[in-house]
Amino acid sequence: MACGRPHPSLVLADDQRDQLASISNSTLMPRGLVQRARIVPTSAEGMASKAVAARLGISEATVGKWQRRFLEGGIEGQHDALRSGRSRTHSDKRVAGLITRALQEKLRDAETLMKNISLLQATSWAAACGGCAGPGAA
Repeated sequence: MACGRPHPSLVLADDQRDQLASISNSTLMPRGLVQRARIVPTSAEGMASKAVAARLGISEATVGKWQRRFLEGGIEGQHDALRSGRSRTHSDKRVAGLITRALQEKLRDAETLMKNISLLQATSWAAACGGCAGPGAA
């Protein structure tokens, strides 16, 4: 006889199973997302939440939370929700301007560096070979 509240069965489509397997095998994804990607397929095997929790070394509450989130939102529901925090101090427009400015300054510095290197190479070759134009000169 089953104990506790009945839970809706968790059924995965093949593409969902493949996506979750890809996430759970990733070394680049956040650890929490990888853990959630292991909870859902294990739960879909028909195991009780308690058994899933024991198998994965997590709490039953965690298993229940992510089962619910999957049933409500699919794979997208497995991602963490945005959290409140400190307000942004710069607008998108200001950030874009700062990035553009930084890239332009780096580009100017790179152009100056290349001119200096070219000048240095030209003078080094000229000094080394007694006035020749250097490699690649016609």
